[in-house]
Amino acid sequence: MLKKQTMFPLVYVLVAAMVLVGCVVQPAPSATGQQAEGQQAMGAEKELVIVQGTEPWTMDMQWVTAQVIVNVGNHIQQTLLDYDHSMTLQPNLAVSWEQIEPTVWQYKLREGVEFSNGEPFNAEQVKFSFDRVMAPDSDSMRKGETRYVSSVEIVDDLTVNFHTNGVIPLFDLYVTAKFPIVPQSYITEHGSEHFASNPVGTGPYVLEEWVKDDHITLRKNPNYWGDEPEIDVLTFRTVPDIASRVATLLAGEADLATDLQPATVQEVENREDLSVVSRPGMRSVFLLFNTKIDTPVTDRRVRQAINYAVDKDAIIENILDGFGKKLEGQVLSEEYWGYQAALEAYPYDPDKAKELLAEAGYPDGFDLRIVSPRGRYMMDAEISQAVAGQLKEVGINATVDTLEWGVFSEEQYSHEGGPVFLLGYMTVPDAARMLSIWHSTHPNDQHPDAKFDELSDAAINETDVDARREIVKEAVEYFREDAPVVFLHQQYILWGVHDRVQNFAPFPDGRLKIDASIDVTEDR
Repeated sequence: MLKKQTMFPLVYVLVAAMVLVGCVVQPAPSATGQQAEGQQAMGAEKELVIVQGTEPWTMDMQWVTAQVIVNVGNHIQQTLLDYDHSMTLQPNLAVSWEQIEPTVWQYKLREGVEFSNGEPFNAEQVKFSFDRVMAPDSDSMRKGETRYVSSVEIVDDLTVNFHTNGVIPLFDLYVTAKFPIVPQSYITEHGSEHFASNPVGTGPYVLEEWVKDDHITLRKNPNYWGDEPEIDVLTFRTVPDIASRVATLLAGEADLATDLQPATVQEVENREDLSVVSRPGMRSVFLLFNTKIDTPVTDRRVRQAINYAVDKDAIIENILDGFGKKLEGQVLSEEYWGYQAALEAYPYDPDKAKELLAEAGYPDGFDLRIVSPRGRYMMDAEISQAVAGQLKEVGINATVDTLEWGVFSEEQYSHEGGPVFLLGYMTVPDAARMLSIWHSTHPNDQHPDAKFDELSDAAINETDVDARREIVKEAVEYFREDAPVVFLHQQYILWGVHDRVQNFAPFPDGRLKIDASIDVTEDR
């Protein structure tokens, strides 16, 4: 036996907030087309209303990893492992796990668990879930995780072996802490398209209703295997406009508003019954270059020039009102193992930018298209416009196309768009895992680079901690020099919460998870 795992000790500072929610009466429950068993007792039910800025376009978390989808979906679908607020791994659908050979990890599964449609959870479901994403015709975003898996072996009904592509010393953290397990019979019978709109899982809630562009209602799963939640109903409302989102919170029509904008913080804090949860998150915001199409950004000097031309401090001060931390020449923040404290950000230096553009053959600049979402990240469209204005100062005629998130994602994943996208990524708190998103085999990668691939592979595979630290350092420094992104800032978590909610605090990665520890009091 090489390595026994029950948790992965990574501790971070958590800013907790005490907030709460009211009570309403809801109609009789249903779960993805089936009448939920064990209806609620007569009388008022506890409901939590959450407003988000972006509408989920699927509920299949095996296919899409966007935060707005995870916020809803992780109450329905579950993973083999989970993590707590300190980002320490915990048992979930798996009760124990260990590395039994250099390239084999064995997981013991929880007994007596069922999906909400009655299917048993077992090793066959785990294998199906991974095989589904790993299929050659799959275009799942989770292929960035399953690329570490060569095969899944069923040992017995409650034991699976993962055979890995090489030695992956942090396989448990990289793969099984975020990969959702789905029901084989249900998907086989109804198809993936039906599942994307009518998900079934092993989690504490089931889908009751999804009214597109309006709301998603989840109801407590009466057959949930774990601790019963205190809150009966979760309602997720889509309110793209930030002013309307805040107005919903101020009017008492919502209990939690995600992704507040800086200009709205004071208005929320001025209310005695509301508060703002604010803390640096694990998401890094940057401009991603697509070098797979023929544009000037294929030249490293141009990418570096754009980094020098963008005034990150001005963006943080004037657009984010200080709710951001400048990225120091890396897509990592201090929360990640492998963060390079000695590395410095590209300084704001328009003259240096012009010099590099001239060296690259563009003394008079060029036209550049920036693709931006609106409402997906804090002040995303405004930041894109600010960058475009700054680039004009060095001769680059930048224009911004602002797209709805689903359309934006389709263009990004086509690998034929852009060539510049405003994005924000985060992973488990490990530098090698974050950097691996830029590996040429990852579905998110837009800038293949053989040398970086070698460094990324070495960092992932190295078992000696000190040697791994040196490889990560080299990889991060190479990444800064190669500049496949414009390094912008670490995004803050800004959520508005009502004082009716009890024991709520966001996870460092911005994930929303309503479990049995969270309760609500008082009527609306």
